[in-house]
Amino acid sequence: MEKLRCSTTMRLIERVDQSHSRLWTSTLNRGTNLGSQRLDPSQLLTRWLVVAGVGLILSGSIFWNPEKIRLLPCFFHELTGYPCPSCGLTRSFHAVAELNLHQAIQFHPMGIILYVFLLVFLIKAIIEIISRKAIPFHPKSRAKKIVIGSFGVIWAGWWIIKLIRF
Repeated sequence: MEKLRCSTTMRLIERVDQSHSRLWTSTLNRGTNLGSQRLDPSQLLTRWLVVAGVGLILSGSIFWNPEKIRLLPCFFHELTGYPCPSCGLTRSFHAVAELNLHQAIQFHPMGIILYVFLLVFLIKAIIEIISRKAIPFHPKSRAKKIVIGSFGVIWAGWWIIKLIRF
């Protein structure tokens, strides 16, 4: 009789443990918004390349001051004599890295937005590498078009203003 009670209790504990484990796993996946899709080796390599490239850009903007050390001239400006659409972006990134947002906007107003986007993109890639799971990001098609279109209009408007002032 004692053995029967012990084995029944053990089966009950195993069932509770299994249901608790399933509940915890589903709650964890919902809470962190991580997908269930595991990254294959090529996707993992892509994430590492993103971390290396974006990390290099962001760390370069912290440690390299374009006002003091000029590496490459702007080919567009060299050929045409006019400022290019991304003119001032490197200096803007450096100003954002130093938290000088007013100066960053003066150099290029898209610098702050691009810097934050790259920072979020970097953090997302690092989380995906650590968790080995893809984080789904699927904005609605209309919202994506509005954001990209607005971004393009603001960028083009800024360039036109720079050309007029030039």
